[in-house]
Amino acid sequence: MDHVKALLIKFIANLVILIFGLIYNASFSDVFLTI
Repeated sequence: MDHVKALLIKFIANLVILIFGLIYNASFSDVFLTI
């Protein structure tokens, strides 16, 4: 079960990084649009 838990944690971590990346890119493009 530890193997499954490790995969789940890795998946969730990648998902969080992806979401933060999208938010960061969105705010970044908004800044460029206002300039």
